[in-house]
Amino acid sequence: MPEPRQQDSDEQKRDDLIKSFSQAAARAHDKGNDAAATGLTEAALHLINGKREK
Repeated sequence: MPEPRQQDSDEQKRDDLIKSFSQAAARAHDKGNDAAATGLTEAALHLINGKREK
């Protein structure tokens, strides 16, 4: 079982990735790259859903 600090660190990394992917998806959409925006949005959603399952 991971230590509480490690778990907090993992959750923070996941939150940072979700934020980064979401921001990148918004930028891709603004530039008209819908394929990239869709991929980044799906990746962020997978991270969010994985977080909820725990």
